[in-house]
Amino acid sequence: MYYKFNDKELPHISHMSLYNSCGLYTHPRRIPGEYIMLFVKSGTLMIRENATDYCLGEGDVLLLDPDSVHEGTGPCADAHYYIHMAPSVFHPFELPDGQSITQLLGRNRDLNSSISPFSQEMYEKSQLILPKYMSIKDLKVRNRFELAMEQAMFATAHRQEYYKLICSTCFMQILTELAAYFSANALSIAHEGFSKSQQKVLTQLTEYLHKFYDTKLTSVDLENKFGMNFDYLNRLFKKKNGMPIFTYLNAIRIDRSVEILVSGNTKLYEIARAVGYGDEYYFSKVFKKQLGVSPKNYLKLYQ
Repeated sequence: MYYKFNDKELPHISHMSLYNSCGLYTHPRRIPGEYIMLFVKSGTLMIRENATDYCLGEGDVLLLDPDSVHEGTGPCADAHYYIHMAPSVFHPFELPDGQSITQLLGRNRDLNSSISPFSQEMYEKSQLILPKYMSIKDLKVRNRFELAMEQAMFATAHRQEYYKLICSTCFMQILTELAAYFSANALSIAHEGFSKSQQKVLTQLTEYLHKFYDTKLTSVDLENKFGMNFDYLNRLFKKKNGMPIFTYLNAIRIDRSVEILVSGNTKLYEIARAVGYGDEYYFSKVFKKQLGVSPKNYLKLYQ
């Protein structure tokens, strides 16, 4: 079962804290009336929701439904964080017919490169999806979860100004960490047609394009850098990202050029050079193809 985060409103948190049992205990029976996220810090937590039993261990996360009965199934000893939140924070999510979760998450990820960071489209098209249960193996993700919880708990305990907003923002940090972890793991497991070595090269290539977008890059440069025939590398890249390498690179460059364009009085030939184009006229041509207007007209629209 999956849940979609409601990004149309600020998540309202009623309580966030850490429960640390002093000995064996059995979780009480209740119908919470709100979503509850459990994250086991240590020990074991045995719990049943409706007819499904869960034995949660260190690093496990479970999302309990507002209208379902949950209760402990036996005595246990554990330390777990819990987050109580309004029923409007999530919506149960069913996959469309014929679509797998990896296909949905893959399309979701493609939006990162296909939509300009200056556009509002990401808010409309991107979907933050979580499973009901997940196990966090990455200690860095666990640590960031705990740090965000501790910040929220401290703000609440000391009634810091806007402490409820602090709780909401800490929860958003936790939520995006969990969703990104879930997406990365689901896509790495089901990356159809890619070997581990191919995945590694494609990841390194993507990072390389983002780091060196401002330099002149040719197919020969990329062949030499990654030790792979460019046509073959380009086919793999397109299969993974939905576009050829240089289309992706142009998108990075144009996004960066917009940042420079709207932030000062930099001349067009200077912007072109700053984002890896040696020719101002070619830069303007690519810019118009990407955004539908020339750099000069874009600036007029922005102002």
